[in-house]
Amino acid sequence: MEYWATSKLDTIRRGQDEPGLARHLAAVRADETRRTVRMARPGAVVTSAPSLAKSTTQYWLKPIRGSVMLFWGRQGSELIPALERAYSTGDEAALKKLGKAFADEFERRPVVPIEESFKALFASPMYFDLQYGSKQLISRLALPSGIDFGAVGFAYNGGSLEDEDFTLREYRRPFERLSYETLIVKVPPELSAIEREALELASADASELNIGHAAMCGFGCIAIAAVVIALITCAGGCEILQEKLDEVSLTEDQILQLGPLASAQELLAVRREIFEQHGF
Repeated sequence: MEYWATSKLDTIRRGQDEPGLARHLAAVRADETRRTVRMARPGAVVTSAPSLAKSTTQYWLKPIRGSVMLFWGRQGSELIPALERAYSTGDEAALKKLGKAFADEFERRPVVPIEESFKALFASPMYFDLQYGSKQLISRLALPSGIDFGAVGFAYNGGSLEDEDFTLREYRRPFERLSYETLIVKVPPELSAIEREALELASADASELNIGHAAMCGFGCIAIAAVVIALITCAGGCEILQEKLDEVSLTEDQILQLGPLASAQELLAVRREIFEQHGF
């Protein structure tokens, strides 16, 4: 399963390197001008129970320390509130059960060509961006026909993140009322006392430095949603991703040399590089 999942992810990465993406991006911008823009709040923002990340059991949907996860599903989805309850209460059994749906979807969906992905995006009645403050974390997320949920993750250095600063920028066709059920799950990393102190000092004025842009999906993200790729799945390297993230640390001398603000930036930059190398 690990080789199979990694192979599928490599196919997606190669697709994003194909020529012609600039043409597709121009088409997206043109499509956006024909849509109504609406700002909305995520349905819920929760912090994952610490016991989940500390568990030695590996399974789909296990939270990764040092990440923020976004889940979205269709209106009336029972999955999203179930995930909210499981993460916030530390219900590992429920997460394992829910993870089977993600595993089945991952296996069932083919990797669609980029050209086809953008056609599906334009056919969608609504797609959205996720922002934190003024920082755009990921853009053009949707659920094409036949897919009920999606997920993606972001690097997180453990600093302050205000729930109310997460916003959705929705692009709707005129008179379209479709919305998605959305959930954001924060999973703080383990930090040393000196790292926590530095992040607290930096976060007072610059909390946007505490969360990174998505490691994948630089263009239309419909291709990723189509196979339910997420940084938090364990299909192709959850253990090594967590191991590498847990190795990230700054010494007291480094923090004194860099200062709080640069320390926060360095912790996030290294974590995001690990996501790009080992994450999904």
